Amino acid sequence: SDIFSALRPLDASTRAGDHARSIELFSEAIDACTPDCAPAAYHQSRSNALEKLGKHKEALADADRAIELEPDWAGGYVCRGNTLGSMCKKHGANQWAGARAAYEHVLAYETDPTKRDMMKRLIVALRVEEARALRDDTHDDVVLHYITRH
Repeated sequence: SDIFSALRPLDASTRAGDHARSIELFSEAIDACTPDCAPAAYHQSRSNALEKLGKHKEALADADRAIELEPDWAGGYVCRGNTLGSMCKKHGANQWAGARAAYEHVLAYETDPTKRDMMKRLIVALRVEEARALRDDTHDDVVLHYITRH
């Protein structure tokens, strides 16, 4: 069975905004997994739901587990970047470099131009938010420098 087909019913609770239910369902799916059922996707999805509820430590652990299971898959790195970025924005954590590094890792191997463009935009947006959070009035220069390098 296709792993992403199996995720659709589980993702329905996330799309409905019921993140607590999503966490419960993905936890059950992870617990029921056998080694051949690609649990990285389950950890990535649970990470997304945990991040939405502000459970950053748990979200980061799931993102890291997804990366450990499938190091060449973008899903875990995107979740790691999203969680670290959220920690910066919501709690003032200084994890900007880690968030950027996670997104930039995706660029290292992603070949789909649309996905590459999306990652570049996320990185630029993150750099702007970082500059603003650090009260750095040169954020326009930071963005211009980044865009011209990539």
